[in-house]
Amino acid sequence: AEQEMPVATGSIMEKVISSLADPNNRIALRDKPTTSLILSLVVYKACSMKWLIDSAPSIFSYASYTHLTKPINFIIRHTVFNQFVGGESSEDCQKTMSKLKDQGIGVILALSVETDVDDVEERNASHQSIHMNQQADFFMDATKQCVLSAGTQPGNFIALKISALTSPLLLQKVTGVLSDLYESFGHHTSVSSHTLSQSQVCHVVAQHRGLVNVEENVPEIIHNNNEVDIVDFKQMMLLHRPAVMSLLSNILTEQDQKDWLRMLHRVDEICSLAKSCGVKVLIDAEQSYLQLAIDQAASVMEQKHNQLGSRPTVFNTLTHLFWIPDQMYTKTALPKLKLDLLAAERYKYGLGVKLVRGAYMVKERARAAELGYSDPIQNTINDTHESYHSAILLLSKALEVTQHKTGNPVTEETSPLSFVIASHNHESIMYACNVLQHHHISLDSGVVSFGQLYDFSRSVVGMHRLGMADNISYTLSQYCLPVYKYLPYGEVEQVIPYLIRRGQENAAMMERTKLECELIVDELRYRFLQNMTRKMKE
Repeated sequence: AEQEMPVATGSIMEKVISSLADPNNRIALRDKPTTSLILSLVVYKACSMKWLIDSAPSIFSYASYTHLTKPINFIIRHTVFNQFVGGESSEDCQKTMSKLKDQGIGVILALSVETDVDDVEERNASHQSIHMNQQADFFMDATKQCVLSAGTQPGNFIALKISALTSPLLLQKVTGVLSDLYESFGHHTSVSSHTLSQSQVCHVVAQHRGLVNVEENVPEIIHNNNEVDIVDFKQMMLLHRPAVMSLLSNILTEQDQKDWLRMLHRVDEICSLAKSCGVKVLIDAEQSYLQLAIDQAASVMEQKHNQLGSRPTVFNTLTHLFWIPDQMYTKTALPKLKLDLLAAERYKYGLGVKLVRGAYMVKERARAAELGYSDPIQNTINDTHESYHSAILLLSKALEVTQHKTGNPVTEETSPLSFVIASHNHESIMYACNVLQHHHISLDSGVVSFGQLYDFSRSVVGMHRLGMADNISYTLSQYCLPVYKYLPYGEVEQVIPYLIRRGQENAAMMERTKLECELIVDELRYRFLQNMTRKMKE
């Protein structure tokens, strides 16, 4: 059942909740040129046309085949590109970043790249690895530039996709291996005991086909642990450990293992630079069939770069839209989050979390139907809401427990946990504000931030922007709450997959798009009546 919302106290919080609850709140539209509002309305309306969004991939494919790419790109650049993308380079985003800073809003800067297993060209293994590593090195260097650009203002984030730093096929293979191992471990734990002995772990691992020298490698992996739970098991199965590599050598080729280590090295370089620049790294959630590998890479980086007693650098993303079948057998992200909290406490590192409802819904469902496996998407939108709100409540309670233990309010430096609430849902933002207030978490502590997409349109005459859920962002910033806008950039051809996904998600979230359109129409109507009144007086 949906959690009851505690009542917030305090004059500032009451004002925030009141402003967010106002359906006529058009604070973000007041200074926008009419031309920007009209263009935004047209784009949002187009995104609500399912037939157009569904046809977009075919349109782009046909344009490429008929050599019409240039005119199509011209149209894209002057419509949806200007609505959803910050520019072609990180330098293009600097003016926008400065203007947002003036409004008290930070940025989540993102070099837009979308890769999937279907995008990998067929080559022989050696040539494919060389090509992939060249591309990954290029993206690493470009991401470092992204970090430097974000670092021109303190406290900003960058968003990072692990699939751009290695082959998606490798991530898919690793996710499959980890999923089988975690599921097998879960099958062997009973209701009365969630731990296994060393011999039982050997038995679990031995059941997985293709593993090498189980009797030799598993004891080395386990060390002196007599009882192993799933948190320990996940830590033991970190792929960069030599004994784990040896165990999986018949499943992951020597090239796979080298490519995995290269990926970790690239992510580490990016995170190290980010830490030195005071920039935080949000590791994006991606497709469910890549996610366990991404989670492991994120965990490795958190353990290295999120030392207790300092500001966290690395945040992993927890999605509530789809589920990944592991030992929990449930369509909620809450059990995974509880395990993440336990792992961070046990292995003494700071946990960084970005809470999102999820993405890739259209692609996930299409792939499940094509390959004949269960739809990984939550059954209903209310299930997603409940999962999302449960996570906010769990993390807020964890922060409150820390404050009780230490006797001091949490700060970025002292908190073992920081999280970003990435949502455009008014009810979720209000719920979060109430819960945080109820559990005595100061919203200026820096341990909790809010994030929304920065979908915008350019005025012909200036730099005015209109963003998705700007009324949320500007309301939060008005009361000095930490809020950030996701600001992607990239060349037109590079961001087309992102634009297609953005359009698909907007089409799927009809209520959100409908609200944005209604606010714009109300503002345009208000301006029209004001102009008419002024002319009549003249």
